[in-house]
Amino acid sequence: SSDLKWLAGALLAAWAVPASAARITGVTVGAAGARIALDAPVPYRAFRLSGPDRYVVDLRGAELAVPERSWPGAGDVKGVRAAPFADVPGVTRVVFDLSAPLEAGTRDAVGGLLVEFRAPAEPSALGPADFKDALAPLALPVPALPRAPGAALPRPMARRAAPQTPRLVAVEASAERVDLTLAGPFEPTFFMLPSPPRLVVDLPDVEAAAFPPARVEGGGTVSSARAGGRGGWARVVIDLSRPAPYSVQTGDGALSILFETGPAEPAPSRTREFKGWVVDGSGRPLDGVFLVRFSVPDEGTLDAPRWQESVYVDARGGRFLAVLGRGRALPNAALAPGSPLDAAAPAGVAYRIVPR
Repeated sequence: SSDLKWLAGALLAAWAVPASAARITGVTVGAAGARIALDAPVPYRAFRLSGPDRYVVDLRGAELAVPERSWPGAGDVKGVRAAPFADVPGVTRVVFDLSAPLEAGTRDAVGGLLVEFRAPAEPSALGPADFKDALAPLALPVPALPRAPGAALPRPMARRAAPQTPRLVAVEASAERVDLTLAGPFEPTFFMLPSPPRLVVDLPDVEAAAFPPARVEGGGTVSSARAGGRGGWARVVIDLSRPAPYSVQTGDGALSILFETGPAEPAPSRTREFKGWVVDGSGRPLDGVFLVRFSVPDEGTLDAPRWQESVYVDARGGRFLAVLGRGRALPNAALAPGSPLDAAAPAGVAYRIVPR
């Protein structure tokens, strides 16, 4: 069928090794994330492992171009190691050893990949085993009560239902996001295909019927989204009008992929560059990926609240360049040359921001 054809084509394209391998030129780790430096984009997939806690990024068609095979960590990242993956030729595996079970996400960036770590959401009152029990009716024992004269014996209650296989229920697409609705637990993996640009989302151990393409009009990043299932796993292919960085949000039975808007939104004339340093408490420059919060000094009003924007920056030798106004439009006062702009690290971290 046509659904099986696109699934087979996507599989072949995903595992095709490029003719010339991209080079991994280094890995840097900061307090809020890490950067894998590449001289060319490559397909990748990322996933978590436990016992011990690790975050793994597999890079297809990439080879190590530096003598190092391990790098120091920072924060909850104890260290990083990389090596060719023996089980699959042409794949280099980068492993982040974690001191805690962190949430993590990987996205394309200029000159490589950015890996962002964050603390996990508050755990539910139910553990994994309790959650399965909560989904199925409990087989309660029939109480031993005396039978009334002429009354029939009570019918035993049904046994506990077997856990249902997780299912992909719905796929919704709009100009800059795709929302998936699922029934049951899921562990997604992601990789980007460059030509034509597509983001592929694999959902192992999830069943899915074939969904017709959800087409999007209006010239946004997302052109269409389609899904299908085979052999106990589901695949969602998101067709893009252009390559774009993305972030992932998960919730109870929901998975959302949000794409950053293209450079035309907002117009380049409505952006502003900020140059600064990331240093530790003693003033020593730091390398890695850091979260910086920018704001204008005024307090704002009810009609015009104070402008604020949080941006991840990639610091090298402590220096970074941030482009502001892409996520939230800058007010006119902040666009004037020499107008004041505040930059600060989040509360409770061991680094600070210095303008330059």
